[in-house]
Amino acid sequence: MKKVRSFLAIPLPEELKRRIYRGLTPIRRLALDVKWVEEENYHLTLKFFGDLTPDQIRRIKVILPALIGAETPFYLYCGDSYLLFPDQNRPRVFSLALTGDLEALHRLQKKTERELVKAGFPAEKKKFHPHITLGRFRSLRNSQDLFHLLQENAALPFEEEFPVREIILMASELTPQGPRYKPLAVFPLRRE
Repeated sequence: MKKVRSFLAIPLPEELKRRIYRGLTPIRRLALDVKWVEEENYHLTLKFFGDLTPDQIRRIKVILPALIGAETPFYLYCGDSYLLFPDQNRPRVFSLALTGDLEALHRLQKKTERELVKAGFPAEKKKFHPHITLGRFRSLRNSQDLFHLLQENAALPFEEEFPVREIILMASELTPQGPRYKPLAVFPLRRE
């Protein structure tokens, strides 16, 4: 029984992905030791499962349609600021902060997490911090250059609101070239 590395994602509009990627050009030119996320892989992770069995995937496909379908679509906003996780002194993840209807996002995340835990899925260990991962630090080489650039350019080169209308259960295959994502199921929010 083959397991599938999986997560729940909120997809981003294609044009927004392009704008984010173009906006990172000055940062990607720095000699940072960062593994950059490919443009087509930008998303907001709602829940990371790890390896799932086919039976677990079937159970998710049964649990989530009614749960997510009861939620009203909402809007998020990106372009507010960049984030470094866990902090600026020891960054491991370089990401884009999100604002907008965070109350609706947190409600959806908590509701989804609660129902999945009731169904026997492991609880998320980390607190949910909505963000779009842009890159992962392999080392801190030249990271001070990034901090200086971020302080000098407080305003991001783009600001955009985007709708949250669906959640996607994604498979993530790890390859030497980076992860390859494939949708396993799409769960629309309530039709407006």
